[in-house]
Amino acid sequence: PFVRGNRSAMKTTYLVSLALFAVASAVPASVKKWDSYTNDGSSDSCASTCNGQPNKFSYKSGTTYIYDYTVNTDTSMFGASEESAKLSFQVRAEIQAIDGCDFALLLKNVRVSHTDAYTGQIRASDREDEFQRVLEGSNLRFSFDDGVISSVCPERSESTWALNFKRGL
Repeated sequence: PFVRGNRSAMKTTYLVSLALFAVASAVPASVKKWDSYTNDGSSDSCASTCNGQPNKFSYKSGTTYIYDYTVNTDTSMFGASEESAKLSFQVRAEIQAIDGCDFALLLKNVRVSHTDAYTGQIRASDREDEFQRVLEGSNLRFSFDDGVISSVCPERSESTWALNFKRGL
């Protein structure tokens, strides 16, 4: 049954759910899935070709580049309400230059927060541990050739939504 006092909370919950569904449902381009791999160069290459100039971007094999990444979304419906649903991800992205055009993306310190449906305040997601476990659970290998990511090679166990999140980075 619909309770009149919870209408605002239901709108906020609906908007957050809609945003998460859109991110999770995006279909990835063709990718090569791996059972598992190591980042020591002993496994097969993700890059099918590597035509780029080796020093154009000056990435050094064996080096890890660390970036702090934050994305904030604010979703609202014009004319429906002045309220909005906010969603925030904070992630440490580590990019390992493996060899030539082969790289790996590792995510650490994943934090997810959103608007509380009842108070409107930002708080940690109830499922933050799950987001953290899935996003940090596997690395994403990719081919970076002359400034273009020409292929991505997720582990076979990588979920579609986690792969799409990582591709967005």
